[in-house]
Amino acid sequence: MAKKHSKRRSNGEGGISYNKTSKRWVVAYQIGIRDDGKPIKKYPTFGTEQEAVAALRQLQMLYPSDGSGKMDPNITVGEWLDFFLENYKRFEIKDTTLGSYECRIRMIKKRLGGVKLVNLNASHIQAMVNDMLRNKSRSTMMKDYSLLGSALKKAKQMGKIKEHPMDDVVIPKEEVVELEENPALSEEDTRRLILALEKETPLTRAAIILYLAAGLRLGEALGLKWKDINFEERLFRVERAVCIPHHKNAPAGQKAKPVLSTPKTSASIRAVYPPDLVFCALEEQREAQQEFFALHGRVWSEDELVFQTKNFTIVHPRNMQERAERIFKALGIKGGHVHALRHTFCTRSMENTTSFYEAELVSKNMGHSNLKITLGTYTKKADERRREAAIDLNKLFSKIINENAAND
Repeated sequence: MAKKHSKRRSNGEGGISYNKTSKRWVVAYQIGIRDDGKPIKKYPTFGTEQEAVAALRQLQMLYPSDGSGKMDPNITVGEWLDFFLENYKRFEIKDTTLGSYECRIRMIKKRLGGVKLVNLNASHIQAMVNDMLRNKSRSTMMKDYSLLGSALKKAKQMGKIKEHPMDDVVIPKEEVVELEENPALSEEDTRRLILALEKETPLTRAAIILYLAAGLRLGEALGLKWKDINFEERLFRVERAVCIPHHKNAPAGQKAKPVLSTPKTSASIRAVYPPDLVFCALEEQREAQQEFFALHGRVWSEDELVFQTKNFTIVHPRNMQERAERIFKALGIKGGHVHALRHTFCTRSMENTTSFYEAELVSKNMGHSNLKITLGTYTKKADERRREAAIDLNKLFSKIINENAAND
């Protein structure tokens, strides 16, 4: 068994030790007592001593030193949200998502952070909802509201609060407004973009065409490896994506390095059947990369990433975004973002659908977890298809009625 270096504390205060085998700091703290009188303890581990000390302080704040498991009645909503994120939510989400959750919690804490958890009621939350609807988008409000709801649900499950205070909160109905067009490129802008790509490097040209003609997300294209691509069958698989990890304790101003990760959702892992334009661009990029490897005396293999820097490292998503912005700006195309290319792919695909079955195929190509996301994002196009379906049905019934009238 590995030796542990422990910092001694008074009884009930918990302890911190370093495990040489795992090279992790271990926190030991009693959070309650079982019915048989045996203690209930937590043993979370951390990469640094600073993180372990912070976690122990949080446990000491939540649970009294008598080990009864009864939470300090003075704990605030803000303190509970921090505890909930650190001890529960962070294990359900990717490291890259953690930053957005911390941001949401900061927004909630600005409005409710100082309220004692046991005193939180529907009026407090209603005021937060109303204020956010006045100053933030409805989407932002609903995300913050949902996160708060999850934290309070856990508090109720653990017996920290008696009732869920959101039960009596009223979410105002969403006003029906005309949706803005998705930032999809026009056919003319698409044509101009493809022509302009002829002047770009094979890497830039292949990446932009993947976004435009295959609908990949920014990080999905950068995570492709040659082994994922089947040139004979004219398909490739999305198995991974490049992302920027969230480092809470990273030094200020330090730029996080991109890493390979799993795609956004399980539905994002998919086979894609793009047009020949994509494979032509990929073949040019493969040839250029093989020549570059040979020039630098490096052995090339199909396990290599399709897109790499001159130092044979992962291309940073921000750098690829800047390339797209430069091209868009030169062409005078508004909304110069890589995601606009993905929108363009989906919009053009939806224009050519004649049934919900075909719309579902588009949804799978996009890597959406369900068809509702696709139709919800492209509502106007879906409405046009429903109108066309209604017209076709009307023609069918009219034909039947007219035939019956002629027979009479």
